[in-house]
Amino acid sequence: MIVRHKLLTNLIKLWKDNQLVERIDRLPIELSPRTSRVLGRCCVHKERAVWKYKSFPLMGFDMSDETDELTPLSEYARKALERKGQQQKDNILCVIDEACSSCVQTNYEITNLCKGCVARACATNCPKNAIEFNRAGKAVINHDLCISCGICHSNCPYHAIVYMPVPCEEACPVKAITKDERGVEHIDESKCIYCGKCINSCPFGAIFEISQVFDVLQPERSSKFRRCSTCCSVCAKEKRWSPSSLRPFSDNTTPPRKKYMARLRPSVSRT
Repeated sequence: MIVRHKLLTNLIKLWKDNQLVERIDRLPIELSPRTSRVLGRCCVHKERAVWKYKSFPLMGFDMSDETDELTPLSEYARKALERKGQQQKDNILCVIDEACSSCVQTNYEITNLCKGCVARACATNCPKNAIEFNRAGKAVINHDLCISCGICHSNCPYHAIVYMPVPCEEACPVKAITKDERGVEHIDESKCIYCGKCINSCPFGAIFEISQVFDVLQPERSSKFRRCSTCCSVCAKEKRWSPSSLRPFSDNTTPPRKKYMARLRPSVSRT
C-alpha cells in the first residue's frame, strides 16, 4: 500500500507541474537509482520494470493494453490525459505480471523433518502417486502430479509436510484467482466480487485497482469543472455548502480537537 501511494503521489506531482508526459519515463529510474538496495527482486532493472508496469493501472490501463514492450510510459501518459468521457474498463482489478512472484506451484512441501519411515503413509494415501523417494529414503513431492489435495499433509505422522498458502488465493472468498501455465495469477471477472481482499493480501503488491484519477483531474485543468455547486444542491444533509465555502476549519467544518475528540474523553463526575 505504501508503494502504491508513493507512486501515485509522484504521478500526481508530475501532472500538477505539467511534466507528466515529459518526465514519466524517468520516474522508474528516480524511484530505483543504480545505487539503491533492491528488496525482493533480482536486480535494479527488474525493480524499474515493476515501477513501470505498476504505473499502468494508476493511469487507467491494464497489462492487456500493452501491444509493444518498446512503447514508453510517456505514450500511455499522453493517452490518459487525452482520454475523453468515461471510457471504463470491464475489469476493475488487474494483476501486474512483472510484480507477481508466482509464489508456489503447489501448496504442499516436504521439509527435512521427514524420517523416511517404512509405513510411508504419505505415498500410500496419495491419489495421484505424486510422492517419490530419493536415495536417502526421504519423501519428495512431484509437483507435476500433485493436485494440492492435502491428504499427505494430514497423514504424515511426523508433521513433516507443511502447507504453504498463496496469499491472494487464500484471501479471495469466491476463489476467483488462479494461476496460468506460467504460474502468474489471473482474476476471473465472472467470479470476482471486487472486495479488494487480494489487493491487501499480496505481499508483492502485484494486484492493483484500475484508477481513474486522471479522468477526474483533467476536467478541472481544462476548465470543464465549473464549480457550479449543483452537486451541493442535491446534498440532503448539508444543502448550505458551496464549493467556495469549503475551507479547512471554516464555519462549516469543525476542528477535530474542539468537539470530536472531546467526545472521546471519559466523563468525570465532580463530587
